[in-house]
Amino acid sequence: MRTRSSPKQMQSRSVEALQRALQALGVDSQHTPDDGQAALIVRSPSGVSFRVEVKAASVATADWVSKLDPHAEPRPVVVAEQIPSRIRQDLSSRGIAWLDLRGHIRLVDQHFFIDSDVPPHERTRPAPRNVITGRSGLAASIALLMHPEEPTGVSDVARKADLNPSSVSRAMSMLTEAQLAEPLSRGKYRPLVPELFWELVDVWPTTRLQVHLSNADLSNPRLNAGLLDVNTAGWAMSGERGAVIWGAPLTLTADYPTQLYVPDREAIRVARIISGDAQPTIEGPLPPMELAVDPVGLLTRQRYPAKGAGTPLAHPVVCALDLAMTSRGREALDQWDPPEGFIRVW
Repeated sequence: MRTRSSPKQMQSRSVEALQRALQALGVDSQHTPDDGQAALIVRSPSGVSFRVEVKAASVATADWVSKLDPHAEPRPVVVAEQIPSRIRQDLSSRGIAWLDLRGHIRLVDQHFFIDSDVPPHERTRPAPRNVITGRSGLAASIALLMHPEEPTGVSDVARKADLNPSSVSRAMSMLTEAQLAEPLSRGKYRPLVPELFWELVDVWPTTRLQVHLSNADLSNPRLNAGLLDVNTAGWAMSGERGAVIWGAPLTLTADYPTQLYVPDREAIRVARIISGDAQPTIEGPLPPMELAVDPVGLLTRQRYPAKGAGTPLAHPVVCALDLAMTSRGREALDQWDPPEGFIRVW
């Protein structure tokens, strides 16, 4: 997992954040240069001192924390912008201290016990607002986030999204200047996460049209939904229902809306006509579907088979963007790691 700052910068910020959190609780700490810049000496209220070493991460994942040795000296302290609750429980059960920069610290030692809220750490955000603008900015950002470990080229994004390469190049340059993407060689880039994801959340389109279509309606050739071949452009399920199929910890009722991305406005027009002709079933009115035109031309071209659902799925990061629009969805994001084969970028 890459972060917007270099590992050295992130480590330095994390050490400072830990010192501020301890200071807020009246606990003294100081650097121990002999152990490196990540190490601190912490003094308990009784005057006993012990050494800790900051282990910095953007988001603490299960795989990453599993490699930490709770018996190491200096003692590890995980400092991360996000530590999901299940990861907190795992760290606590193993006796590993942690600081979630959103505002909670746990540091338990034989000499004292800290498990307390602290002032949240405000991230430095040099990126100006609206750094992601227009269709090119959206396309460049989502393309980077879909494949965070693969260098993404300007020409590739432009071709898939049917955009002018120069506009995509400008978008990538703006992301780089805002420290949201990292330039590589030969016109390729890599995202710096989770900052790019959350910057994209701020500008991600949310306008949708509600229609009432049955699963049988989706097979209507007039809709051109592409249900049988995920390798062609077609409708893609996203939102809460898509996220649940991908494994997000949410419980949805049967009448909860299904959110779908469609390739173009023509699909919306035809869906409205068919929806107007739809008849209620014996069980009652058809559950709503919320349609949105693919804002970048990539979401409906990169689809995945959905077990137990008739409509192919959008990429997990697209579902995550939709989840991030509500407080309930953000709580689910905190608990959700995408399935094997995909990288968490939030």
